[in-house]
Amino acid sequence: MFGVLLHGADRLRQGEELTDLEHVLLGVLRESLGDEEVGEWGRVYRESVSARGAALTGVPGVITGRSVSEGYGFADLAEDMPAVTAEWSAQSNWSAVAPESLAAGEAFDSPEFTEGMREWGWAVTVPADLTAQSAGDEPQEPQENDERAGLYRVRLDYENFHVHREVGDGWPGTRDEIRWISGGQSDTRQHAVPYLSQEFGGHQTDRGQTPAFTGHRTAFHGDARLGLVLSVACWEWDTGDGNDDSFREVMNRLNENLLFNLIWDAIGTLSPDLIGYLMDLTSMAITITNLIARNDLSAARSLYLDQKALAALSHTGSAQWHFAGDGHHELKVRFTGDKIPFPANDLQCVIRTDTTWSAPTTLPFQGLSGPTLAVHDNKLYLFYIRTNDQAVMWASMDTSGNWTTPARVSTDRSWHAPGVTSANGRLYYAVTGMDNKVYTRTFASGTWRGHDVRPGSALHSPALAALGGQPWMVVCGLDDRLYLARHNGTAWNAWSEDNLDWRVDTHVALAPHGNQLCRIATGKDQRIYTSVSTNSGWVNGGIASPNWRASHAPALAANTAANTLAILMRGTDGALWAGEFSGSWHSAHRVPGAAAKEAAAAAYFNNKLYVMYVDRPGPGLAI
Repeated sequence: MFGVLLHGADRLRQGEELTDLEHVLLGVLRESLGDEEVGEWGRVYRESVSARGAALTGVPGVITGRSVSEGYGFADLAEDMPAVTAEWSAQSNWSAVAPESLAAGEAFDSPEFTEGMREWGWAVTVPADLTAQSAGDEPQEPQENDERAGLYRVRLDYENFHVHREVGDGWPGTRDEIRWISGGQSDTRQHAVPYLSQEFGGHQTDRGQTPAFTGHRTAFHGDARLGLVLSVACWEWDTGDGNDDSFREVMNRLNENLLFNLIWDAIGTLSPDLIGYLMDLTSMAITITNLIARNDLSAARSLYLDQKALAALSHTGSAQWHFAGDGHHELKVRFTGDKIPFPANDLQCVIRTDTTWSAPTTLPFQGLSGPTLAVHDNKLYLFYIRTNDQAVMWASMDTSGNWTTPARVSTDRSWHAPGVTSANGRLYYAVTGMDNKVYTRTFASGTWRGHDVRPGSALHSPALAALGGQPWMVVCGLDDRLYLARHNGTAWNAWSEDNLDWRVDTHVALAPHGNQLCRIATGKDQRIYTSVSTNSGWVNGGIASPNWRASHAPALAANTAANTLAILMRGTDGALWAGEFSGSWHSAHRVPGAAAKEAAAAAYFNNKLYVMYVDRPGPGLAI
C-alpha cells in the first residue's frame, strides 16, 4: 500500500484524478504536509522508477509498472491482496496466539517471532482464532432504547516498561532517550488520542531498569463491541519536542482516516486476506511515521484484541507485551474498563452411524473453547470450560443418551479443555492451569484423586491417549516445542523433548492405532502433519494430504473394532471436515451442516462416532 501511496502522490503532482484508494491513502499526508510536499514524495518515487524500472525495492511491479495515467483503486487491491497475503504470511514478523495469551502477564512470543520482529523492526499479532470469526458471531444490533447493548467501556493505560536490552545506537558514554508512541481504534470506530509519552532518559533506560509512565498515559479509552486494534512503537528519540505537533497530526490522520478504518473494514468483510491487510497497512504506517518522526524506531507492533482477548484482559487486569528490535523492551499495560464477558458458545454434537451423519444438535452446555471427549466405564465423558469463571466442567452420558448434570472438577480453572484418556480402570486427566502449569488427576469409582503439578510450563490443552494400558501425554511448551511424558503405573515420568523438533501453535491429537500411537498436529503452515510412536520417540509419517488445510488442532478418534482412525478438522473456511485412516488417509468430506468455531473433539462410543465442537453458524467452502 505504500507503493500505491507513492504512485498516487506522483499522479497528484501531475494533475491526474485520484482513485478511491489513492484518495484515502493520500488524505493522511495532504492535510498534514500539504500537496506540495506530498508531490515531492511522488517526484522522488517517479525518478526512482525511471532509474531502476519495475525492480524498485519495497514496491511490487504491479505498481511500478503502471503509467502515471493509470490509477490503482480498491478493486485492484482486492484482486492483488491474495498474493500480498501469501508474501507476508511467509515472513516471520507476525504471530497468531491464543486470545488469553494476549492478556497474560508473561512472554508468549516464540523465539522465531521475536527474531522476526527484531529483523524487521515491527510485527503484527492477532488472536489464533481470528479466522474463526464470522458474521454470525457478531452481537445483535442494539434494540430501541438500548443503544449500549453489547457495548463495553475499554480503558488501557501504560504502567511501565522493563529494559531487557538497550538500543545502543549512541556514542560511547551516551544513553538512550526512549519515547513510546501509539494509536488505535475499536470496532465502533472510536479512535485513541495519539499518544506520545514523556521522554525517558539517563539511567532510566539502562538494562534492567523498569521506569514508570507518569502524567498522561492512556493508550485507549472508549467503547468496543468486537475488539480493538492498537499500534504501539518504541522509539529512540533524538530530536526533543521539535516535531511533536506534526507527528501528532500524522498519527491522528492514521487513527481516524486510514490504518484502523481500513483494518475494521477488512475484519467486517471477513476477508481471508486479513493478515495481508494488517501486515501491509502496518508496514505502510511504520514507513510513514519513520519518515515524519526523524528519529530511530527500535520496535513497533500492531495488536488485534478481539472480544475474547479483551475479556481475558479485563479479568487479569494487566498484560505485558515485548518489543524486540534495536533494543528489547517489555511494556506493561493496565486494564481499568468494564468487566467484559467472554462470548458464550453453544456446544454442538453430530453423530455418524456407519456412513450417515446426523443433523447438528445443540447440547445443554456452553463452553469458552472447544471440548474434550473420552470413553470410560461404558460412558461418554465430556469436559469443557465454563464461560463465566473458566472452571473445568465435566458430565457423562450413558448408552441410552442420558446426560448427568455438569459438575466442576474440584477447583480447577483453565483457558483450555483438559486432556483425558482411559486406562487400567481409571480416567487420567491433565489440564493447563491459569498459571501455565500442567496439573494431573485420576478418576475412578466416582472420585477424583490427586492434584499433582508437573515441572515446567505449557500452552494449550494437553493431549492424552493410552497404548497397551500406559497413558501418554504430549504438551506444547512456551517455546512452541512438543514434550512427552508417560505414566509408569504410579506417576508420570520426566518430560522428554520431541525428537522430530515439531513447532506448533496449538495442541496436538493422540490416538492408538494397532500397536502404536498416532500423533497429528496442525503445522504453522496449516497442513496436517503425522507421526507414530516408537519405544524411543516418534517417526515422521509425513503430511496426511497435500490438499488438507486446518485452522485449529485436529481431533482423532480410534475405532478399535475396525482398526481405523477418524480425523476431524476445522477447515480454513470454518466448516468441519472428516477423513479416515485405514493404512492410508482417505479424502476428506464436509460434515453436513457443521460449522465449528474452534477445534473439535471426537470419540467412538456405542458403535457410533460422536463429534462435539463450539458452534459457529455460517456457510463453509470447499476444503
